[in-house]
Amino acid sequence: DIGAFKITDISSIAAGHRRITAVTGPKAIKLLHETFNTTKKLSNLFNVKRDRLVKQVEKQTQELKETQKQLKQFKQQVWQAKLPQWKEEIENINNIPFLLLSFTDTEQDELREIAQLLQKQQPGLYILVSEQNSHSTFLVTVADEFSGRINLKEFGSWLKDEHGLRGGGPKNILLGGGGKIDANLRESVIGWLKSRK
Repeated sequence: DIGAFKITDISSIAAGHRRITAVTGPKAIKLLHETFNTTKKLSNLFNVKRDRLVKQVEKQTQELKETQKQLKQFKQQVWQAKLPQWKEEIENINNIPFLLLSFTDTEQDELREIAQLLQKQQPGLYILVSEQNSHSTFLVTVADEFSGRINLKEFGSWLKDEHGLRGGGPKNILLGGGGKIDANLRESVIGWLKSRK
């Protein structure tokens, strides 16, 4: 009555208890056909026989990881090389070192790394923004010695109200995103900084 029977998943739901999920009958046959077709397409894509497909995918995955690792190292070298230039661009606003940097297609973890480099170079308030099409990502970081004067929770509320940027995070870091960055964001932030006592 069941016909074809193909187990698709086995999982643990409690101590000594396993859940087995399967498809049967025509659905099992359909799944086998779909799996065969997918395997055939991948075999043609990687130009290997089906029995070599898994090893080829593993090889490609490893090569991709190595490439990503090399790209990350290259980016870090670029950031290190730009540190002297960025240090020259730091302004002293209300006795707080300040710099706003703009990037394109830069991930939040990369913005965090750049912020850490800047804080090591000179403690201050740094705003890093990255734009991709109509979307933006930002990171704000403030050094411990200025956290008494710069409340990032208040600053985050101000960013949301004035520029439509939403974010949150721990005491000294504000992470978030929003729409396109305003062209006057830097001047607007400087005005906010000057109002701090």
